Amino acid sequence: MKRGRFLTDKENAAIESMIYNDKPLVLDEFKEVEDSLEESFLDRVLLKGEIAVEIEQEDYAITSMGRLFNVRYKRQLRPILYPHHISVILRAHHVQFDRVLRSNGMDISHEEIIENYKNNKWSFVLPILYRNNKIHNKLYKPFK
Repeated sequence: MKRGRFLTDKENAAIESMIYNDKPLVLDEFKEVEDSLEESFLDRVLLKGEIAVEIEQEDYAITSMGRLFNVRYKRQLRPILYPHHISVILRAHHVQFDRVLRSNGMDISHEEIIENYKNNKWSFVLPILYRNNKIHNKLYKPFK
């Protein structure tokens, strides 16, 4: 059982029953409940035809439309949209979407991901681009 997860009333009653009746405390029985909660979260947030795959970093899933979710905290992450690639910071590491998508057998272009974010109004981060020590925000506008 993962640390920090709340127990349902049924799970709490079952554990109390094990303790009260001097039965061995078996917490592996509740792992299935936890996994089904994570799957049901992804089922709720995925759009029709969208597929989610867990990535190398624990507790993260990426979708066929270019979205990234933290399954543990049940939220969508905001990627950084650069002119030639899309990345996100996961546990102090920059992860590039195109590499992760290719390694999981998904083929989607940079432009398609940007269109998905534009059409569905998903939140993202635009980088501040520097040239000759000056900020040039007008250099990159993904949504015209």
